[in-house]
Amino acid sequence: MGMRASLREVREGDLTRLSDRNQVYGLFARDDPAALSLEKSWDGLHRLLTAAGHETELGFLVGGGTEVGVPLSYGRPRLLSADFVRRLDSALRGITDDQFWSGFDPQQFEADGVYPGI
Repeated sequence: MGMRASLREVREGDLTRLSDRNQVYGLFARDDPAALSLEKSWDGLHRLLTAAGHETELGFLVGGGTEVGVPLSYGRPRLLSADFVRRLDSALRGITDDQFWSGFDPQQFEADGVYPGI
């Protein structure tokens, strides 16, 4: 077991569902095209993104957005505003493949206990 992360496009009515413990997990169903499960790769992805650029938006997997809804296993879901997503999109488009992979150091990831060292 470990921490897993999922991303989801917010649609009308989703904020209400985030506040209902019986419905919130259904928002992140693997067969829903509006949801993306990063599983345990979120940690390594966070490392690579934050090493690739200095824009604060690139750290969104750990600290982006505003907490909303009911607490889940490791905290409450976080909502990224439309403005934040536009800035994140711009930051992501500015990263080259070489910049993205420049932070990849498998030995350091292993030493730091970064997922997906599973």
